Amino acid sequence: MSKKALRRSILGLLAFSLIIRLVSSGGTASRALTALSPKDLAAAEYYGPLETPQPTAEAPQYEYPPESAPPPSPTPAAKRPATVLKGSGAATAKPPAATSVELLNKTSYEPDIPALLREGPDFTLAREGPQILIIHTHGSEAFSESEGSRSTDPSLGVVRLGDVLAGELAARGFSVIHDRTMYDSPTYSGSYGRSLEAVERELEKYPELTVVIDLHRDSVTLPDGTKWRSEYGEGSSQVMLIATNGENGLEHPNWLENFKFALRLQASLEEKYPGLARPLCLSGERYNQHAAPGYLILEVGTDGNSLAEAEAAVKYFTDAAAAVLDGMR
Repeated sequence: MSKKALRRSILGLLAFSLIIRLVSSGGTASRALTALSPKDLAAAEYYGPLETPQPTAEAPQYEYPPESAPPPSPTPAAKRPATVLKGSGAATAKPPAATSVELLNKTSYEPDIPALLREGPDFTLAREGPQILIIHTHGSEAFSESEGSRSTDPSLGVVRLGDVLAGELAARGFSVIHDRTMYDSPTYSGSYGRSLEAVERELEKYPELTVVIDLHRDSVTLPDGTKWRSEYGEGSSQVMLIATNGENGLEHPNWLENFKFALRLQASLEEKYPGLARPLCLSGERYNQHAAPGYLILEVGTDGNSLAEAEAAVKYFTDAAAAVLDGMR
């Protein structure tokens, strides 16, 4: 190859690399925020979390998260021990009376939702000790104020939302553990495996613990490159619950308990705050939910929302969830 041809090849590779970087970062357009109605969102062909890649022989045998692009590996965050907040036992609300919910079903299972709602989950909250564990598989997930919507500062992202959720639940009389560790640090890959190990350690200490909330924020990039901003009323994002049944290959024998719990929560959300919750997503993945019968993913807002909007949504969510949780004591 001549020197001129070699130079052309190198320049071509550099140009291709630059294009890939621009596409991965979303360029300038991806920073624009839009507020779309559910109808607009459906027209954009967004139907919930993206499908996750199948594990390979080289990859750990657990699921990888739904993200529109591979995020940067965050720098290690200082480890902080889990904290336990003891409640006062003040909550008095009743389970929801709704008989149907809006479901985004990504599985082959066809549920009888009214029957499952009537039946309810076959587990209760512990009378003593911790009742609810809040964890963050992707603790670096942040919001529109943060560069790349990620931060290792726990005050700027989902760890801060976990603080709010734990405090709101404790104020309603529930005993809560909040694990503030960032399990996507120092590397994003393997975060579900690390968070599962942490949950299993807590369950070994507190075998009566039944409810685990893995708190995330969603990431939705529309076809034109804009980031979708979820909206509930003025000043609040939406929320989304994700339950799983493991039909894509990972063992999850008691998944129906998780799903019935999610249905009760979704019904309460739709009854108390119509429009706050996006459709409940039933996924064929597992996302560690086999570890406890009340294990769910809670997505609060998107990377198009502000932290303040997400905090407001957490407070609404807590009020609706307390109605269900109180009926399980």
